[in-house]
Amino acid sequence: AESECEFTEKIVKTVSKWIHHTCLYVSDQVVGLESQIPELNLLLDVESSDRVHMVGIHGIGGIGKTTLARAVYNSIADSFEGVCFLGNVRENSITHGLVYLQQMLLSKLVGDERDIKL
Repeated sequence: AESECEFTEKIVKTVSKWIHHTCLYVSDQVVGLESQIPELNLLLDVESSDRVHMVGIHGIGGIGKTTLARAVYNSIADSFEGVCFLGNVRENSITHGLVYLQQMLLSKLVGDERDIKL
């Protein structure tokens, strides 16, 4: 039997995930986006916890790669305890370096906006 403390902890964790998850902006004017999201979610297979899945989105600039990635992020973020969306990775790695990106990732995952030193 589950104790009252354990039950309360589950409720707090669930509500906390709802409160802390912020959806990324995705325009509702994008044509064809809705049909691509389930296809990518299928490839990511979020429900499978036995391995890591990665999907690359590539193509010429301006075709909606980032918009699609944001929409997929929004659709699966609630499946994870910690989430982070890092945009403009190439540009930020050139400008600020990879350590900066690692710090951004870790600070967002632990929910602490202060600088994390690596």
